[in-house]
Amino acid sequence: MKGLLTIGMVLAHVIQFLETGQNRLLQQVSLGANLVSFSGFMFCFGFALHRAYLLKDITPTSKVLKTSMKCYTAYLVSGLAFLTLVDGQSVSARTIGKILLIRIIPGYSEFLLTFSAITILALVLKSQINFITSSIKALSISCVALLFSTFLPKDVRYDPLVGEFIGGTGFAYFPVLQYFPLFLIGVWFSRNAITEKRLAIVATAAFGALMVIYIATELKTSRFPPSIIWILASGSAVLIYYAISTAISRRAPFVVVSYLNSVGQNVLPYLLLSNVTLFTIHALGNAHTFGSAKVLVSFFALMALIYFIQIIMIDPEKSRRALSRAKTDA
Repeated sequence: MKGLLTIGMVLAHVIQFLETGQNRLLQQVSLGANLVSFSGFMFCFGFALHRAYLLKDITPTSKVLKTSMKCYTAYLVSGLAFLTLVDGQSVSARTIGKILLIRIIPGYSEFLLTFSAITILALVLKSQINFITSSIKALSISCVALLFSTFLPKDVRYDPLVGEFIGGTGFAYFPVLQYFPLFLIGVWFSRNAITEKRLAIVATAAFGALMVIYIATELKTSRFPPSIIWILASGSAVLIYYAISTAISRRAPFVVVSYLNSVGQNVLPYLLLSNVTLFTIHALGNAHTFGSAKVLVSFFALMALIYFIQIIMIDPEKSRRALSRAKTDA
């Protein structure tokens, strides 16, 4: 599932940076990927953190902090690249300090900061999260309560660090509070076996109902910060993705499953390398100049390049084991 989400997010970013904006089909593909990507990663994060940390009696605190620092470091690198290559700001101690201390949150990097914060939050609220996801009743009440956060004033400009958690205007693109139901649902899915066929039917029906309500009532929706319609629609799309991913893992050819699994296990490198590449193309003056065919060729070339880098890199852990064996043999 993370592999599918990563492919969709990279494709959306390629379209947003390179396409001229004239191909409506590609724009709709980008919108669809945007709808499901961040919510999907939140769901997967909840699922994975439960298996790795929340399930254990003794929380491996050092591993949790290491995971959080990986996301935070990726945010710093991507954020600095965005400010220098896209915004055209000069590299200075002041600029770096603002990113480090979250005084500014650069574009196309803010979701990495959210994942870093979510990891720490899961560590602090481990008992509460385990209680909430212990029953469907507790989960439902908690998710409904959290959804009320989408009605918080949207025109208030909070401090960037505060906005990262509760939303508002300015830099609050992916606030933790509004998206936290997806994280909790991911934890709940990790604790319960759900069949993809039943799930796909329910999720598709829910998504269709939301779209009918949206069109019929002409409700206004927004992504930054997210409205309740955006959260509910993206949540339904996430469940559809989960059902599709489960079906792929069971029925698709091994080469497909293997590739998606490989991408899904290396989300940060794909997002970071694709971001820096697109930011560099922007800095060279080639943003929004590609036709549809060139956009797709660029996307496949970028994914192939990152995959090639991935397979030729030395795994530090394997390297350490090999060194240890060599010393033992000597």
